[in-house]
Amino acid sequence: MASRCSLVVFLYVIVQVCLTKASDCPAEINQRCRCPGNGKLDCSSSDFDDFPMNISSSNMTIRELNLEDNKIKSLPDEAFLELHQDLSVINLKNNQLEDVGASFNISFPQLNVLDLSYNKLNSTDAFDLSKMPALDKLLMSSNMLTNLGELGLSPTNLTYLELANNKITTLGKLQGLHNLKTLGMDYNKMEVLLANAFQGMWSLTDLKLNDNDIREIVNNAFDGLGSVMNLSLSHNKLKQIDERKLAGLNQIQQLHLNDNLLESIQLNQPIPSLKYIDVTGNNLTCNDNLLWVWDWKQSTNHEIVGECHMPGQRSIKSLTDVTEEEFLGKIEDKDDDDVQITVTITLNGTAEPTELTPSEGGLAIWIIIVIVVLVVLLIIVVVVCGYKILSKSKEPIPVTTNKQTRIFYNHKYDSVKQSGQRSKDVYADLTTEL
Repeated sequence: MASRCSLVVFLYVIVQVCLTKASDCPAEINQRCRCPGNGKLDCSSSDFDDFPMNISSSNMTIRELNLEDNKIKSLPDEAFLELHQDLSVINLKNNQLEDVGASFNISFPQLNVLDLSYNKLNSTDAFDLSKMPALDKLLMSSNMLTNLGELGLSPTNLTYLELANNKITTLGKLQGLHNLKTLGMDYNKMEVLLANAFQGMWSLTDLKLNDNDIREIVNNAFDGLGSVMNLSLSHNKLKQIDERKLAGLNQIQQLHLNDNLLESIQLNQPIPSLKYIDVTGNNLTCNDNLLWVWDWKQSTNHEIVGECHMPGQRSIKSLTDVTEEEFLGKIEDKDDDDVQITVTITLNGTAEPTELTPSEGGLAIWIIIVIVVLVVLLIIVVVVCGYKILSKSKEPIPVTTNKQTRIFYNHKYDSVKQSGQRSKDVYADLTTEL
């Protein structure tokens, strides 16, 4: 009996918990949304074509609003009018937003995260970061932005700004992003980094500029970025890097330059804080422009990844394997096909060994091959001709019939007899002719 009572009590508690969870979402809120508690409203993947305005009419305090994976194309001006005071997270990722109207033209005192990535926005003019004093992360990757306008002009506490996979060609005004630590600009359309391009980003530690079309970095482009520790410039079109182009990066530790068109990296005085460089996939030549690599890699705290072409040769060497002499051009590395050949030449009966250079050696090899081929062909011709002569000499003498022999003999004998020639000589002549 006691066990049955316990079972009933347990089931009653489960039902109450379920009812409590269900009651977290007020009746006014669209039934396609979920309310997991703690002020969270989850309307993701709910097939909304328009912003669900009924969420604003409820008495629920919404702190985190998730509208990810819907088909919302625009936001009404009053979308957040009843929610803006309490919202800390707004997630509108992966919709079809082209316009947000004036929905963000109000104060969001507690907004911490705003995710607008994977939409179709082409402008940032509708966002005034000064009205979002608590905003820490702004995610706007995979839109259709071409510039940042005045997004970063006003002072803000923003620390993370993700703008990858847009069509941005210029950075615009970013003077107000004093607290920004991470800036993601991968997969955009920038070609030139102008001087003081990142002015005001004193706190920036991670700058991502991979997969753009950057072909030129103007001197002092990174001026003022004294806190940057990681700079990524891979998969661009850079041909040359020197100290002036990296001026201002006083605390950099990792530099990613892989998969560019680099032919030269001149760092006569590498930045002391720099510990890792990746230059794989470039067109570097092992010459004195890279001599700094030899000194720099002597420290166990430094690592460089990449390769360079040996001058005048087809071989490629890892930068960690190139010696100081090779950087200076004092020792020529040899290709695997280059062989030093010693040829013995007989002059006046005296054999004298002569050393040939790799290029001369290659020519000598071809000459030797030609001579050997000619000798072999001559031997073949001699053998064939000799064989034919020998075969012809062994051909059998044709044998005539007895009747033919008698007729020939009698005719020959009669003609010889008339001439008075001796029978012995006649016999010899007949034998020869037969």
